[in-house]
Parts: sequence; structure tokens; C-alpha cells
Amino acid sequence: MPDWAVTRRPAGSWLALLAIAALLALITDGESDSAAANRTVRVSPSDPLHATAPKRPTAASRLAGAVTGVLAHSSFVVRGGGEKREIALTFDDGPGPYTPQVLVALNRLHVKATFFVIGQQEQTFHTAMMAENGRGDVIGDHTESHPHLASLSARDQHDELEAPLQGLARYGLPRPQLFRPPYGSYDATTTGELRRMGMLMVLWSVDTQDYLRPGVSQIVANAVSAARPGAIILLHDGGGDRSQTVAAVPQIVARLRAKHYRLVTVPQLLLDDPPPASRRAPRLPITEG
Repeated sequence: MPDWAVTRRPAGSWLALLAIAALLALITDGESDSAAANRTVRVSPSDPLHATAPKRPTAASRLAGAVTGVLAHSSFVVRGGGEKREIALTFDDGPGPYTPQVLVALNRLHVKATFFVIGQQEQTFHTAMMAENGRGDVIGDHTESHPHLASLSARDQHDELEAPLQGLARYGLPRPQLFRPPYGSYDATTTGELRRMGMLMVLWSVDTQDYLRPGVSQIVANAVSAARPGAIILLHDGGGDRSQTVAAVPQIVARLRAKHYRLVTVPQLLLDDPPPASRRAPRLPITEG
């Protein structure tokens, strides 16, 4: 069985799930208070102010528009434009037993991230996905079973891309605009299918190699030494023992902030620092755990 495949909840993960349930409750309570404080006041259509006030785009619509804007000229993104000191932290192969610990760390640090989820993990660890959504993190598609897409038929590729979306919909979560290919494996069939589905392929510019478990200090060094404005950093919250990643996250954030970087989601990066239209997709193979 591949290292990333986690189908059973290991001993001790109940404590992690309790932690994420508490985090989710805290987020929900905060949202309820905010909603009460900002309750909309209805006015009559005949009110002059109502008639003339322009509708402002919501934050969600602006972020969605940023992704759509990149899709208008490219099927992929590797990094932002590099004009602003912003970096996106991304996590693959979850949700899993270590996802709650990653979320607790990010919550304490006031950092939002982008999570690329595997469909086969969604049912067992859906509580973590609900917490991701509640925190304002972004959820992307990472296929149903983590295969090398370039080795699959067009039909099988479609099924791998579509199945996780159906699972997210069952839990009332938004349809993803973002997709990351496992192992960085894709071909023209993949990009064509993504175009039909309206999803942007998100690659990465910094590989921490945390899936190799090289030690916390090495993961931190890999992230920070290669960081540049507009970077998209690859980390993992699933696929095996991710205790080193959990320990590395606060150090990565602290050191990047010391270099005056702001940590954002991928859509926020695309909104604030969009990539130029002239970039070419990197050469294959790109590998990850």
C-alpha cells in the first residue's frame, strides 16, 4: 500500500479529532457573533440610497475572479508574479490524522493555507475539512486515489478528478477551483479535462521534501532557503507520519515573517500578485511523496 494511503484511524487520532472539533466550534461561534453584529438591514427599493448604492464584490467573489483571470490565459500556476512579498503555504494528501494538528498550529499563527485533498480520505476525516473551510482555508482537488495521471486513460483521469468534487458537495463544501496533480504527473488530457471543469492546476516553486521525513530543521531550511516573492510552498498534512511537518510549520512561518513575507492562500496570491501570461509549464518529471 502506498505511503500516502491512510484508510484507518490510528490509535490516538481520537484526541486529534477532539481538538479539531473544539477548533471548529470556536470558529463557528465566532462566525455566529460576527453574523449577529453585521445583520443586514432591509430597505425599501424606493429608498434613493438603496436605488443608487452599487453592489460591491464580496471577498469570495474577488478571490474566485482572480483564479478565473489566470485561467483565461493559462491552465496552470507555479508561483505568483513576484511583485509582492507574499507566499502561499500548501498542504497535500490530506485530510488525515495529522490535519487537526496542522490546523491548530495555523490557527495560533493566524495563517490561512491551501489544502489539496484526496477523495478516499474525505469520509473518514471530513471533520478536518469542515474546519479548514470554517477557518477560511482553501480546499483543492488532489484526485480520488493519488495516481500518476499521465499513465491513465482519459476516462480514468476524468473519474479521478470528478469523484472528490462529489464528496465535497455531499458535505456542503464549495466546489474547488484549484487542482494539484499527484507527483506532478499530468499530460494534455489532464489539462484539457481541467479546462472543461473550470479548474486551475496549481504546481509549486518550493518543495520542502517533508514527505521524506528529513528532520524538522531540514524541512524548515528547505522552505525558507528557496522562498522568493510569489512562492508556492509544498508541504503535506497526509500520506504518513507528518509529525515533523507539524513541528516545522511554526518555525517556517516565523522565519518567513522575519523576512517580511505575508502568508496567504493561493487565490489570495493570484489576486494580489498574479503571474504573467507568458510563463511556460515546467518540464516533467516533478516528483513528490
